[in-house]
Amino acid sequence: MVHHPITWKFVGDISYPCHNTPSFHIYGTDHNVYQHGIRGITLTKKRGKIMETLTPDMITQIYASTSLGVSIMLAAAGLGSALGWGLICMKYIEGIARQPEMLPALRTQMFITAGLMESFPFIVLAFAMFFVFANPFVGAAKAALGA
Repeated sequence: MVHHPITWKFVGDISYPCHNTPSFHIYGTDHNVYQHGIRGITLTKKRGKIMETLTPDMITQIYASTSLGVSIMLAAAGLGSALGWGLICMKYIEGIARQPEMLPALRTQMFITAGLMESFPFIVLAFAMFFVFANPFVGAAKAALGA
């Protein structure tokens, strides 16, 4: 545990970057904690003797969990798109095999359905970019601490 000598607020297990320890560092955060204290990096709220703090380690954990969730979300969207294309093409070929004279109508329906199905991964990608770049979970953690 590291305490800043002026503010005496809990910072967390953060090693100083020059010690070359194998760990994850948020760019500039370690240096700012040692140079400028915890102000501006964490949120604190006192409830009696208990002090709740959103530390850089917690923020890192939130971003890491979000990255894992986003990667699973994108993988599921890609898999769903691939399976959807496979099913659409399979049914298209079956329909042509049963009624070859329906080829133009089936082709039109296949491309309309495929276009609607292909939009799903792009919608998922938009949600993923929202979670990555405008992470709502950090704000929720701040709100939970009453900031």
